[in-house]
Amino acid sequence: MLIDKEYPATHSMDTAWYCVDEEGNVGLFAIEENGPIPEEWEMGLEVNDVFWHDFSIVNKDGVRDLNLTSAQIESMLMPMEETDIWFEEKDESLIKGPDTGSSWVKENYYYIHNASWDEVIIKIDMTKLSILLEAASMDEDACDLISLSRKEGLFFVQFAYNKKGVEVLEKNKVVLAKYKAPQYKDLKWCKDSVKQIEENNHFPVFVYQEEFYPNDGPAKRMSYPTIPMKRSQLPRALREKITQLPIRFKEIEYIQLAEHVPVYVNSAYIYVGREPWLEIRSSKNEIVYYGEESDRILTKEELDELSKHRIEENG
Repeated sequence: MLIDKEYPATHSMDTAWYCVDEEGNVGLFAIEENGPIPEEWEMGLEVNDVFWHDFSIVNKDGVRDLNLTSAQIESMLMPMEETDIWFEEKDESLIKGPDTGSSWVKENYYYIHNASWDEVIIKIDMTKLSILLEAASMDEDACDLISLSRKEGLFFVQFAYNKKGVEVLEKNKVVLAKYKAPQYKDLKWCKDSVKQIEENNHFPVFVYQEEFYPNDGPAKRMSYPTIPMKRSQLPRALREKITQLPIRFKEIEYIQLAEHVPVYVNSAYIYVGREPWLEIRSSKNEIVYYGEESDRILTKEELDELSKHRIEENG
């Protein structure tokens, strides 16, 4: 038995992989580049981007529609905490280096920012939808305008750098109410984890997060939505190809994807004959071995027995 170990390099290429459970609830896995990554995985966006972008479809007016129920939308509406003030801030990194060409950076390397317009849900007077579209077109970074409910006039917007657009909205009294939109955040980057857990639970899909390192363990459930999004609410193209796991997210706190789907993982490995077996941690956080070629998981005892059998076969 040949033993070898590889320690993965650090990369900033994490992404989100989506699936459903046996009840049809939608789940998103925040996955680091080194895995365990499902073989069907494609390089994509992060959790929030996948939810707002991949789960919505473009309508004929250029607005993306996200298919949510009234109850789900209501559960997402959080009180606005930020003060509605525009700040002119200096970007020190751009002063020291070359101009990146970002549209919101002025020649003197200052930019205008308003945190109260950073990823929010607004309720508008729908007779003034054309004005909202005009305001959105003034955003040089071209952030998506996403409709949650045209009946209720609820839209997700990102106008934190779109002062001209916001001024148009205010001048024409387009916005009737503004709410903070729930955004999934990895708790390791949060100063107030208790508060962030509460916000994560306003996010209408189950989210499982892998550890940054070691990266061979199970993903932990980080959001528990009151009214989770269902498979039937996804765009047809996603519904037709999405993987269903034989579990229920509401009952499972830790999930090792290798136990359910073929994966790639950059981890320590052991050779049995010419077949590599990757050392990973199970959903119960126990050391097990995953065979990428055979797509099966063995305990240490089972792997030792397999090695013994291979030796006997080879005489």
